[in-house]
Amino acid sequence: MKKLVLDASVTIKWLLPAAEHEEDLDAALNILRGVKAFELELYQPAHWLAETAAVAARLTPETARQVHRQF
Repeated sequence: MKKLVLDASVTIKWLLPAAEHEEDLDAALNILRGVKAFELELYQPAHWLAETAAVAARLTPETARQVHRQF
């Protein structure tokens, strides 16, 4: 099983419905499929959630609220 540490920008692509216009969305979704199929194992640093929230907050306040509700 491959092990990955993801940047917050990858997980943002998973969480936001408007991500369809994001660059590298297909690659991000392939990673998610690999996790769901137990082919990939993710390791995230302790600050991962804060980093994801910071990325969302830089987009718009509503985006930050959307991401927060999913956690």
